[in-house]
Amino acid sequence: MSTIFHEGRKILRSEIGNHNYAEIADLLFFRIQISKYQDELGNTFFLLPNINYLVEETGIKKRTCERALTELVQNGFITKSKIKCYDGAVRLKIFITKKFNDLMNYINSFVDKKNHTKSQSIDKTNQQNIDKSVAESDFASVAESIIKEDEVLKDNNINNNDNSLDLDKNVINVNFSMDSKFTYDMAEQIANKHELDCADVLFALVDLEESGLYKNKNILIEDAIAIVKRNQKGLDALPNGEIFNSYKAIEIAEDVRKEYLTAKQQLAIHQMLRHLSQKGKAVISNIKEVFSWIEFQITNPVYQLVGMNFKHCLNVIRNLLCDNSKNQYSKPIGYKTIKKLC
Repeated sequence: MSTIFHEGRKILRSEIGNHNYAEIADLLFFRIQISKYQDELGNTFFLLPNINYLVEETGIKKRTCERALTELVQNGFITKSKIKCYDGAVRLKIFITKKFNDLMNYINSFVDKKNHTKSQSIDKTNQQNIDKSVAESDFASVAESIIKEDEVLKDNNINNNDNSLDLDKNVINVNFSMDSKFTYDMAEQIANKHELDCADVLFALVDLEESGLYKNKNILIEDAIAIVKRNQKGLDALPNGEIFNSYKAIEIAEDVRKEYLTAKQQLAIHQMLRHLSQKGKAVISNIKEVFSWIEFQITNPVYQLVGMNFKHCLNVIRNLLCDNSKNQYSKPIGYKTIKKLC
């Protein structure tokens, strides 16, 4: 972290007034320094997945973490705002204030003068110039891992002309999660290359990782790109999934209906259609077209299949597709394919 392993810790605790709150503030400050996310004004923020993240990182009780966020806001050390992500979850954007930044700069300069060491600049452009005197600390270890991850990213062929990404062996073994800086960096590079929303890419990567239907990170990334392109740009792209298990894909999908399909829901629909087609239970000449039809039904909860949750809708639609008395599924009034909409 930023101060927790040297004498600046005493100053931070004194200014904030609570040891636990100071530790949480220190963690948030560090996370913001390495964050790649910025708002429309260029202010860097940390996207807090949930309060349990602070509990796991600090070992502090959940209620104390909740109070810490409230107190840090009230005392002018941080600001926060809610953001609704494409997967329907509401998360917090955490910003540091000028007051907090000035305090950390003072602590940094104070410690440097006292120890006669090189300046450990808080400015994130110099983030990786970690002082040798703390090389054995957790902060130095984290910084070293960040540097290694950055080197791995340079080796990744993210700028291919297609979605195929040749990943380093170390990358293949990485699990995408909200707690991994590598995941944030990967999401940013993918978003920049394909002109997509970085947060949407991030959540797609994490959701597909949580599905347990991928071993090859290349395939997972390609599917994440397809999912976000479909939701953001209306492109006729579909996730395939590496491991074919339609039952599991449906089981893990969110059971809520919104105006878009989440990553897990897209995966569930596609795997269901593949299962029905391969088993000969339904005649599906064009999976993409049928997928679009199902998407229209599910993402219009006010007018289509009213009162049903996602999985109930999927069950009704499956029965309709498997009805041998119908040679073709019926399209709802007003339905148009994605290509026609574009």
